[in-house]
Amino acid sequence: MSAAIETTSATSRFALTLIDLLDRMHYRRVSVADQFDPVYRLRYEAYRREEFIPVNSQQITRDAYDEAPNCHCFGVYIDDRLVSSIRLHIVSAETPISPSRSIWPDVLGSIVDSGGSYVDPSRFTADHDASLEFPALPYLTLRMAVMACEYFNASYCISSVRPEHGPFYR
Repeated sequence: MSAAIETTSATSRFALTLIDLLDRMHYRRVSVADQFDPVYRLRYEAYRREEFIPVNSQQITRDAYDEAPNCHCFGVYIDDRLVSSIRLHIVSAETPISPSRSIWPDVLGSIVDSGGSYVDPSRFTADHDASLEFPALPYLTLRMAVMACEYFNASYCISSVRPEHGPFYR
């Protein structure tokens, strides 16, 4: 697919940039068994850059939610280079575990209790240089959450974000 089409609309140029970038990228699911997958190191580097977590000798970031049966963690690659990652929890009555549910147990519990489901994207991280090189990277990473909502027929998509990241999601 090529974005050789001329356009004057910034929105159209942005959309064409996304489409062109899709030709160069792929998504790979992380194996839960591989605790040293590069995705966990990317998380560590991103969180250390913001001093969000302390230094650890393994230089990886994982938590109990990575081990949940409804967890799907993905690496996003452009030209075979790991540039970002995202973790998704597909939450339903059968698998009610998610990071956001620990924050809003009453609200999210009522969704599940009434037969609904939701996708909870978390641990969205990006390589610093790649985020500067590819401004569309957040959209192409969060695309996984949208695709999961469609694939799993989820009632909702929930995002628990730090206040400083809130403007992106508005």
